[in-house]
Amino acid sequence: MNAPAVGTRSAAAEVGGDPLGEQLGSSIPLSEMENNVASTLPALTVGGLYLWLCRRAAIPTALLLAAIYAFGTSMLSTVSRAVWNIGPALVLTNVVLFLLDEHLRPQTRLRTLLTTVGLAILPV
Repeated sequence: MNAPAVGTRSAAAEVGGDPLGEQLGSSIPLSEMENNVASTLPALTVGGLYLWLCRRAAIPTALLLAAIYAFGTSMLSTVSRAVWNIGPALVLTNVVLFLLDEHLRPQTRLRTLLTTVGLAILPV
């Protein structure tokens, strides 16, 4: 779960010459970082879903559906168990949904090209 933070500190320890063990024991609040990431990714997902729903439905309906998704599913629990796997996938799924919605709207050639490139790259 904390691989990105530990990897960054490991690389910094190699460059700076500080022992990694001392850094891990004293300066990285790993559990706090994990909780922050495990909370932020679902919040971004719900926010993205709400923004997309606002384009398709009335604001009260969008708010209700986003709240049902946020509190009526096991998303937060699932993300907290697999932070670096499920969380980014949920956020990117919302981005792809938003880009697909944008791609299906009437638009200029440049916007069509940008949304097509986004839809081709992000899912991969």
